[in-house]
Amino acid sequence: MNIGDRIISFSSIDSTNDFAIKNYERLASGTVVWALQQECGRGRWGRKWESSLGGLWFSIVFKSIVSRDMGAYMKLVSCSIVVVLERHGYPVAIKWPNDIILHKRKLGGLLAEAISSSDNVNAVVVGAGINVNNELPPELADIGITLKEYSERQHELSVLLQQIVKQCDLYRKQYLSPNRLRYLTRFWKSKLSTAIGDRVSIRTRNGEIQGEVRRIHGDSIEIDSGKGILKIRNGDLQDSH
Repeated sequence: MNIGDRIISFSSIDSTNDFAIKNYERLASGTVVWALQQECGRGRWGRKWESSLGGLWFSIVFKSIVSRDMGAYMKLVSCSIVVVLERHGYPVAIKWPNDIILHKRKLGGLLAEAISSSDNVNAVVVGAGINVNNELPPELADIGITLKEYSERQHELSVLLQQIVKQCDLYRKQYLSPNRLRYLTRFWKSKLSTAIGDRVSIRTRNGEIQGEVRRIHGDSIEIDSGKGILKIRNGDLQDSH
């Protein structure tokens, strides 16, 4: 089954990821769950994600697992989103590790979650949220952005979704095999907003780390803090210059 052969749509739902996880056993690999709005959308670390009408909120179920690294599936979806939006003329990029940015402001984000039993990964669900035609709340106006705000035009959500899932399926066939994953990582790195040598600030659960980017791996980033090389696997990149 190709990604997007089945799209389950809702006018409103708590969370597309939650629905996909709860029902994954009866959902074929490649099923897309799409909602016009989410009541309890969430991002990393359990943060609430504003998911009002006008945005594009969806999740994809992967059951043909070729890698235990959830990051591979998130890279596939994030690269697909970036490539589709670039075709529409938007200068977007991926901000490490899982944000989509436009004009240095947050346009969207992704969340990958694995469903496991014993030592087996049964499925991976990748959720994505993109600000398209929706209005942002005042507290997010300075840090977030929508496609409508940038271009002063609206997009048909169903068309944009079809374009993205079609690109996801193309990349699934091209990259999701054990001997091709390194090429997916290389492609993902080419879409990052952060480069080797940039000075960055990354907020982690243990505090803020500042320094120079030394290396970017598929699952982590190495920072020279001036006191040594730190390998960070999860955090919020605050700035880059």
